[in-house]
Amino acid sequence: MTINWVWATIAITAIAGIGIYCIVSRRNMFRMLMGFTILTKAVTLAFVIGGKLWGNPGLGQSLAIIVIVIEAAVTAVGLSMIVNIYRHYGAVDTSQVRRLRG
Repeated sequence: MTINWVWATIAITAIAGIGIYCIVSRRNMFRMLMGFTILTKAVTLAFVIGGKLWGNPGLGQSLAIIVIVIEAAVTAVGLSMIVNIYRHYGAVDTSQVRRLRG
């Protein structure tokens, strides 16, 4: 099966754009975290497709696994921070966290 690099680039750009839009346009921290995970899915897809296109799919898949592991760790830490912020402030809006500045 051949992969057309133009369509792959369009798909990766669209997924990354959706992730960036979720991060930038929302004030809800949970939705921002979901935007981050969507953005990392685009990076994972870029590694896998890039490895396939340049003839070394093993390297692309290895890098994708590394990205998935790091994403899982960051998401777990981020989610635990969001839960603690919700317990303390009763909301997960970013304006609530800005009160923590000194």
